[in-house]
Parts: sequence; structure tokens; C-alpha cells
Amino acid sequence: MAKLASPLTLVAGVTTVLGKISSGSQSRAFGKAQQAHNEIAANQAIATSQRSALEERRQAELLASRALAVAGGSAGDPTVMRVISDIEGEGAYRANVELYGGEEKARILKTEGAIAAARGKAKASKSYLEAGTSALATGVSIYGKKYKGTGKA
Repeated sequence: MAKLASPLTLVAGVTTVLGKISSGSQSRAFGKAQQAHNEIAANQAIATSQRSALEERRQAELLASRALAVAGGSAGDPTVMRVISDIEGEGAYRANVELYGGEEKARILKTEGAIAAARGKAKASKSYLEAGTSALATGVSIYGKKYKGTGKA
């Protein structure tokens, strides 16, 4: 049974090392995949906010056009012009708020993606170090068993 211990220790050690390396590689891959997913979601958030901003501007233009049509002959009146200007200003403000919201969401998503990638890389590094430690521990264990009591150790 003593002769069987070293091969089993070696197999267990190799299995542990390979498992840790595999775990590290998967962590790194998951982090990169999460970052790529968040990058896509960030671009979609920006595109959505741009579409919403265009709609806000369109609605403001329609409202200003209606106000001008209702004013009829007094369209040149300073009060009417101020109201139309206020409508257009509000439309521009709302459009910019939509754009800002999309850009802010995109920034958050990209930051979360970068964090996921960094976390995956850190877990991979940790797994690789643990694999090296396991390999070293296995070697020391086999060496100790092989030369135990022989005076060669």
C-alpha cells in the first residue's frame, strides 16, 4: 500500500492543479464576457437615449407649430414668440436630459464591466498561484514519503 501512496498523491495533486487552472481560466473568461455584454448594453442605452431625445425635440416642434397656428395673425406678437421660445427651450432641455441619462447609464454599465473583468483576472491569478502551491505541496509530499527514514532527505 505504501508504494501506491505516491502515485495516488501525484494523481490527486495533478487533479487539484488542473482544477485550479481551469477555474482561473473560467473566471477570466467570465469577466471578459461580462465586460463585453456590458459594453453592448451601454451602447444600447446611448442609442435609446438618442432616440428619446429626438422624440422630445419632435414633440416640442409639434407643440410650437400648434401654438403658432393657434396664434394666427398675431404670430409676431412678443408674448406669442416668448411662449414658442419657451416651448422650444423646454424641448431642448428634455432632449438633453434624455441624452445625459443614457450616457450616465452607459458609464455605469462600462464601469461594472471593467470591474467584472478585473475581478475575473484577479480570481484567475489567485487560482494560478493556488495551482502552483498545490503542485509544490504535492512534490514535497511525494519527496517526503519516498525518502522518509532513509537518511537521504
